[in-house]
Amino acid sequence: MSRKDELLEIDTDEPDMLHATLSKMPKPLNLEALIGRTMQVYKQYPPKRLPGRSWARVSANSVLKTTENPEQLSKQTLQDGERLFERHALEIQRAQDKKKLRQRVMQVVRRYRRPAVYTGGALLIAFVAYQLNITGFGPGLLAGRDLLVPGLQQRAATVWVRVCSYWPRR
Repeated sequence: MSRKDELLEIDTDEPDMLHATLSKMPKPLNLEALIGRTMQVYKQYPPKRLPGRSWARVSANSVLKTTENPEQLSKQTLQDGERLFERHALEIQRAQDKKKLRQRVMQVVRRYRRPAVYTGGALLIAFVAYQLNITGFGPGLLAGRDLLVPGLQQRAATVWVRVCSYWPRR
């Protein structure tokens, strides 16, 4: 706790730096006081009451949850601990793989965003043209046509009347 600020400044991606800093801690370390302060903080802020559903996101295979109850911990064998450790390591690996996949997908989305917008616009125009069955210009454009999208025929007719009213007559 006395060197908390110094330890929190270290990047989480640099465990070697954290280890080096922790190994340089002063030799006359008042361990009893640190343990007592840790217990006070634990009682004041129990993990189950952490904000933002943090405790719910902790894996059931994590040492934080598997050693929470002293009675269960006393019944746990070394093989149980190894099995839980392997499961938790596998969960962490899956989460990292999922994060990498999400990053790759976002790269592809950013790279092909503009072509996708243009292609989507072209497909939308093609769909509307198909729906309207455009065969030529004139007031009978939509007469007797049965469109696949309900209400599109009426809306298209209204728009066509407005366009024709603004169009200069010859």
